[in-house]
Amino acid sequence: MRSISGWDLHDTVYSRELLVSNSANGYRDLIATIDLSTLRYIPWEKNVPFFLVSFLDPEKKTPVSVCPRGLLKKIEEQAERSGWQCLAGVEFEVCAPEAFGPYMADS
Repeated sequence: MRSISGWDLHDTVYSRELLVSNSANGYRDLIATIDLSTLRYIPWEKNVPFFLVSFLDPEKKTPVSVCPRGLLKKIEEQAERSGWQCLAGVEFEVCAPEAFGPYMADS
């Protein structure tokens, strides 16, 4: 099993150590909690199941600072305590260069 926090998206080991996992803490493991409600199937990977996970500190059982889902949850809780309600939207982007003919040929 690979360390999720130790490699970048190009499968290259980070050139500098991260605060969350480094030689001082023995490149510790994190707890990855699977969110079953996020089940999706990846059609281009023979319908392999895909889930989102949240990363927790193994000792405190709290979200780690580098976990986007944990950070969003923390901000949402702070907003609610202040009387605010968070709303979000999704924007889908599609690029179809063939639709633009020669204008996009070299892009």
